Amino acid sequence: MLKLLSWPTSPFGAKVKVCLKALNLYDTVEIINYHPWQRDEDLRRLNPLNKIPVLILEDGSVLYDSPVICEYINDMGKGALIPQDQKFWILKVQALCDGILDAAVNARYETHFRPEPLRSKDWYNRQIQAVTSGLDALSLEPLDQSLTLATLVSFVTLSYLELRYPSMAREAVPEHLTIWYEEFQSTYPWLMDVAPSDSLPLPSNLTSIIQ
Repeated sequence: MLKLLSWPTSPFGAKVKVCLKALNLYDTVEIINYHPWQRDEDLRRLNPLNKIPVLILEDGSVLYDSPVICEYINDMGKGALIPQDQKFWILKVQALCDGILDAAVNARYETHFRPEPLRSKDWYNRQIQAVTSGLDALSLEPLDQSLTLATLVSFVTLSYLELRYPSMAREAVPEHLTIWYEEFQSTYPWLMDVAPSDSLPLPSNLTSIIQ
């Protein structure tokens, strides 16, 4: 059985989970809750970058990070999430969403993990600008109600912002994108089962949390 190391708040882990759900493969994978800021070295032995998600295959080999894992899962599902005629558009949207999420996680790190005397307002503002510019660009993409990697990662991106930046989710997300998000969530209510959520207590050996 495949094993996925992830954490409920991780948007990158959520990307993998929504792909598994969309392809009816969720029950074929054991989900192991593992926070990347735990002090032990188990995760680093699997992924030298010490990041989640990590997918452990049945032969013991390991895949990381989320774009690679999502492509692997898509192949398991016979390519349903990345139609060949849309492949490079879908991968572009994924790259855009990953960039938004990277910036959002970096901004959270700056305000919740870095010691206050070392925090940089300029760095934080740069990350937030990347998020808002990315959202403007995402709102121009022709997202529809079909289940593709593009729509799924867009959903996860907006879900993460709703979780960690509720004010931004209300005020900075373009109206057109908000309408799409609400319609997509209504069309596929099961998405909320695997959307980023703050649903578990932190591990006892965890020093801080950024995702």
